[in-house]
Amino acid sequence: SAAVARLRQLPAVDPARIAVWGEREGGTTALLAATTTLPVQGILAVDPDLDPWASFRAASSEDQAAYVTAAGRDSSAWRLRSPLLAAERISVPVAIVQSREAVFKDPAPAEAFAQKRLARDLFVETRLSAREPRPLLRNDVQRIVLGFLSRRLGQ
Repeated sequence: SAAVARLRQLPAVDPARIAVWGEREGGTTALLAATTTLPVQGILAVDPDLDPWASFRAASSEDQAAYVTAAGRDSSAWRLRSPLLAAERISVPVAIVQSREAVFKDPAPAEAFAQKRLARDLFVETRLSAREPRPLLRNDVQRIVLGFLSRRLGQ
């Protein structure tokens, strides 16, 4: 939110044409930041962790230990870090892209996120590598993201 506020003050920035693009943890953070009144025209989340609790349960015991070290043991605090549980509170258009390199390759959380938004008539686009005819590589992700930006912000 502070970064967007700072951008809006810069003379070279058109405040009507700001979107937030985050990858992995940055994508998760962008989605969570958008649950507040973030004055942007779109959120692009590439390879975000949409459901920390499911990610924890699917992780190896070694990865679970690292997760607890980083995030704590209180699963109710994890709920606050779950874009899936906040999908309906994000009012701006959202694009979720899951690339071949995604740590969380299961498309189910992204599909559930999209369904929650669609049920509330909120704009969402998803491109999930697991649902594509071929895996989404880095250049595919760039093309998808730039297309979303062009549609949301104009040329």
